[in-house]
Amino acid sequence: MTDFAEIAKWLLRTGYPFEMSVAKEFRARVDATEQAVYVVDAETNKPREVDVVATRHGPTLTGWHSFKFIVECKSNTAPWVVFVEKHDQMEPFSLGDWLKFTPSRGDADMECEMLTRAGGVDVPLWETRTPGYGIVCKKNEDKPSQGGDDAYDAVRKAAASALSVVATAPGASMHRIHAIPVVIKVGSIFECWLDDRGEIAGQEVNGSSVAVYMGEAGYVAVHVWSASALTDLVAKCVDTANTFLPLRMDINPSVDDSEK
Repeated sequence: MTDFAEIAKWLLRTGYPFEMSVAKEFRARVDATEQAVYVVDAETNKPREVDVVATRHGPTLTGWHSFKFIVECKSNTAPWVVFVEKHDQMEPFSLGDWLKFTPSRGDADMECEMLTRAGGVDVPLWETRTPGYGIVCKKNEDKPSQGGDDAYDAVRKAAASALSVVATAPGASMHRIHAIPVVIKVGSIFECWLDDRGEIAGQEVNGSSVAVYMGEAGYVAVHVWSASALTDLVAKCVDTANTFLPLRMDINPSVDDSEK
C-alpha cells in the first residue's frame, strides 16, 4: 500500500511544489491568487492553463483597476540566457514604453500616465532598462535535442496568456486591467551582450525581461526572474500596483482622513 511519504517523495521530483510555493508567496501579499487557471487563447480559441494568476486591485479616480500578474513556473534548473544590448548603451525605456508592451484593457495606460505625470513615483517592476531581444535555455550537449526551447516557450506562453486574460476578462468598461506576464524559474539567469572588442560578455542576474513578438498584438514584455529572488519579485509587483492605486486606504491611510 502506498503511504503519503511515498507520494510526497514523488511530488518533490515534479514541479508542483515549486508552483505551490510561488502561489503561497503571492497569496500573502496580494488580494487574490488562483492556481491552474484556464483562459481561452485568443489566437487558437483553445483553453490554455496558467500556473498562477495573482491580482492586486482597487478603486481609482475614475473606476476600478486590476493588476494581474500572469505567472508561469518552471522547475527546470538549466541556466537561461537573455540577450540584451550592451548595458552602457541601452536606451531608456520609459513608462509609456512599458505600458505599450504590457497587455491592458480600457484606458488603463492613460490613467497610469496621468497618475505619474507629476513625477516622483516609484514603479520598481518597470525599470527604465530596455527589455532583452531574445532568450534561450542552455542545452545539455550530452543529451539529444528534443526540439523547441524551454525558455522561449515559457515566455511566449506567459505573453499569450496575458493577452488572453485581457481579451476575455468579464467586467464593466470602467474596469481597467493590466496583465503583466512573469516567468519564475529554478536556477540561474544570465544576461549576455557583446563588449567593445566584439567578445561575448555577461553577468548573472536575479531578474530580467524580454520582448516577445506576438503577431498582430505586437511586442509583449515578459519579466523573467529566478526563484531565489521570489520574495523581492513579489514585493516589486505589489509596489508597482500600489503606485497606480492611490485610493487604497490600506496603503494610503491619508485618503481616508481627507474624507472625514
